[in-house]
Amino acid sequence: MHVDYEALIPYLSEAVRANFNDIKSVKSKADQLQKTVDMLYDNFIKQEPSRNQSSFNTSFKRSSASGQISHFKKLLVGSISVITLLIVVIAALLLVEYNTERIDLTPKNAAELALERRVLTELFHATNGVRWKRAENWLVEGISICNWHGIVCTPSYMLRIDLSNNNLKGTLPSSLANINALERLALSDNEIYGEIPSFNETNLRELNLTRNKFSGTISPSLAYIKKLQTLILSDNELVGTIPRTFENSDSLKEMDLSHNALTGSIPQLKNYKQLSRVNLAHNQLIGSIPDTSQLNTAMHFDFSFNKLNGTLPIFSYTLVTLNLEHNKLTGDFAALRDIVYLTHLQLSNNEFT
Repeated sequence: MHVDYEALIPYLSEAVRANFNDIKSVKSKADQLQKTVDMLYDNFIKQEPSRNQSSFNTSFKRSSASGQISHFKKLLVGSISVITLLIVVIAALLLVEYNTERIDLTPKNAAELALERRVLTELFHATNGVRWKRAENWLVEGISICNWHGIVCTPSYMLRIDLSNNNLKGTLPSSLANINALERLALSDNEIYGEIPSFNETNLRELNLTRNKFSGTISPSLAYIKKLQTLILSDNELVGTIPRTFENSDSLKEMDLSHNALTGSIPQLKNYKQLSRVNLAHNQLIGSIPDTSQLNTAMHFDFSFNKLNGTLPIFSYTLVTLNLEHNKLTGDFAALRDIVYLTHLQLSNNEFT
């Protein structure tokens, strides 16, 4: 039994077909398995004449036994082929980046595709694209944006942009916020300046703009990005306070605003359900450390090199690392007594008694 895997492609969903190149490697291994079965059978047949016929039911003739073996081979090889097919289909489903928020996988229409191309073209010109380190296929007519350097189109029709360390110089066009399907924007280690656009209408899960020259304040609208999990704005020139809207951003897992010039106090963190890492080091934050006793995720906090005061709050027992050095904290260390998972603790240069 032979399974024509290529012939199956038209019957698979577009999301599955997008992963077919990866699936071919699974199919190749399955083919090797089938060849092994054939080889084992051939060796078995070669040895058959020397075998004692009594090993089979003596009521059958050798021709009948051979017929049974041949039938057995067909069943075995057929079973292997079916199993192989199942492996390929299951692998295809596993390789698809299944987005529970976009389960319809509706293809983009011409207007959406045109918008994405136009916005990316604006990004190219606004950041001196002719001087980028890499810009393969950018702005080339007839080539999909999915084939432009740094652009990834996922099987679920989402868009990822990663142009980190690529010599981008200039400002970000506000039109970036108009790409609804934008899932990841990583532009770290460039020389981008100006204010950070608002992305509250996008499907962003990761925004990484670390080590640039962004200035101005952090827009409160960033906290309204419903799916945002990773926010990294460290090593810029941001000022002002951390918006209180972040107190209700329950999707956020990691927030790094370190090495800026942020002032004011740290927002409350007790409402976060998935928060794991918060780095606010090297700012000018004042006030007390917020209560985190209700959080139950493994946590890593770095509030060092600020102007925080007051005593240590009660931390969650799931706290793993804590850096509070170079602040103005007072009191004792009783709040750390029952933290059983703590592996890294820095408290130097404070005013503890």
